[in-house]
Amino acid sequence: MNTLDAIRTRKSVRKFQDAPIPAECITRILQAGMEAPSTKNSQPWKYYVLQGAAKYKLSKLMQEGLNSFGDAESIKQLPFYGSVIGTIRTIETAPAVILVFNTGIHTLNSPGSLESRFMDCGAMQTMGATIQNMLLAATEQGLGSLWMCDVYFAYEQICGWLGESAQLAAGIALGYPANEIAKPQRHDLNKHTIFMED
Repeated sequence: MNTLDAIRTRKSVRKFQDAPIPAECITRILQAGMEAPSTKNSQPWKYYVLQGAAKYKLSKLMQEGLNSFGDAESIKQLPFYGSVIGTIRTIETAPAVILVFNTGIHTLNSPGSLESRFMDCGAMQTMGATIQNMLLAATEQGLGSLWMCDVYFAYEQICGWLGESAQLAAGIALGYPANEIAKPQRHDLNKHTIFMED
């Protein structure tokens, strides 16, 4: 599979087969993540690979994080309630979850000099690059994946559990897809692009 085919065929998978992922596949995915460009070659990524009991601990922390937003009725009124519940179910069915941390930023709102703010912006973009590399590497190996930002609902719980002071960037669920799903249609290129010559 070439790069453009991987980009075109990658889609968000939320249900997985009950089949383990070979260790060498996960290693290749992590190595692909580390091949991403990074601001000033800082390589500010850190990965936690969760399987087995550790993965179920994550799903429990996600529920605890959601519960911290209020009582049962008020939680259900949250705009992303359904999405978070779906993410919890995805975590439970995925054979593996990778948590991606940004060691270049240690808080959600990092104060500092102009230089440090530029580095923070670059580090955030680096996280997108490393995650996308891993998603494409998973696709190339026949695996499904889901880029999960709902982990922010349990941000403090997850960082506390891991004793991690770096910024939690996202989670990636990995596994063999349980069913065939259609990729959402993309907008026309011209709707999002301005071509300039002078």
